Amino acid sequence: ALRCVARAEDGRGDVTKLREFLLESLGLIDPTQLVTWVASASKREIAALVPDVVRAATDGDASAGDILESAVEMLARHLTTVVERSGPWSQKPALALSGGLISGAGPLRGPLLKAIAGHDLPFVGAELDPPMGAARRALALTLPDRQ
Repeated sequence: ALRCVARAEDGRGDVTKLREFLLESLGLIDPTQLVTWVASASKREIAALVPDVVRAATDGDASAGDILESAVEMLARHLTTVVERSGPWSQKPALALSGGLISGAGPLRGPLLKAIAGHDLPFVGAELDPPMGAARRALALTLPDRQ
């Protein structure tokens, strides 16, 4: 998204709504301020811009749509490669999707499931409750004999 805005600003790319959305989210006035922001931003801070990409794509922005499409393609390739290379399997392992973009109502979940539909990969459908998972993990660490 940041690269798309930079390319649009210097004339190498198309005008994109990402410019407006990113500047607004970051409280910046001018796109040149993005350079300074990126230089000190953590991966987490950069990842926090994803809702702006989703919003721009939902508003019909082609650049944002391309970013999301590319992300889905990479995730699909990653999943299928991991399963293929970690076998052989008597039956394919069930996969769980976790993370804000691909779990529950995450914006990439539907497109990702569609992208890997032909690979016959089973999924764990239940949503995992983070506090319950943390409690189970703590119990397992303190009482290793009990599961």
